[in-house]
Amino acid sequence: NLDDTIAQSGDLDNAQQQQESARAAFESLNHQWGQDECMRSLGRIAKARGDVNTACGFWTRSAELFGVVAQPNEVADVKAMMKEIGCPNAN
Repeated sequence: NLDDTIAQSGDLDNAQQQQESARAAFESLNHQWGQDECMRSLGRIAKARGDVNTACGFWTRSAELFGVVAQPNEVADVKAMMKEIGCPNAN
């Protein structure tokens, strides 16, 4: 994912702006999978910033959306990230 690469390079502001724009576009199209991916990436960006609470919030929403589109492997991936940083609702 390009935005994850940007986040890893340290340009978190740019990565966040791109993901938020993409999420809004996917939301207007009612494209669940795209919204899910954006939420997961926004959680990674928040984690890179050291903002655990925000990361947990994005990942909680991502797991919910992946559940709606019946993607159990994606839910498990997001839940694993949540457990790693100690999100209270990681189970």
